[in-house]
Amino acid sequence: MWVYTIEGEINNASSGSADTLDAYMALRETSQAVWMQSWLSQGKGAALTALTGIMHRLLLWTTVGTGGDSVTPQPSRPGTPAAKTLCVDGGYTEGTGSGATVLAFGHGASGPGGWMARNDESRKVLEADSVDEWSWNSITGGTVAMNFEDYGEICE
Repeated sequence: MWVYTIEGEINNASSGSADTLDAYMALRETSQAVWMQSWLSQGKGAALTALTGIMHRLLLWTTVGTGGDSVTPQPSRPGTPAAKTLCVDGGYTEGTGSGATVLAFGHGASGPGGWMARNDESRKVLEADSVDEWSWNSITGGTVAMNFEDYGEICE
């Protein structure tokens, strides 16, 4: 099994509307199964006057969306073959069908948070040759357009 890192945009921002999911990264499978090993995020809030936080949800779609800016998963060590998983961020359209939450975590507006599989069996899997897509979404409450940065690891 090979491990790859995925770095999101330097300044992601949650939706400009309270309690609204905002998609910021999609993983689309091709011919190789992919396992979510970890996803970490850091809030980048400054000079806040209210306690608030950012939730992240990994949603499963039963069709693959369209568009987006390609993000290349980086091998964790030399000699690792190129990843087959397609990752996109930016202006993309999520898939359709289901939208079930696969996992979720939260953190403070200016603090760290994340999810990490506790063991191999805890990893979330997107099966090979499926037409499924995972998309990461952020959501905030009263304070909107919260900045954060994210980083994850997948396995193929």
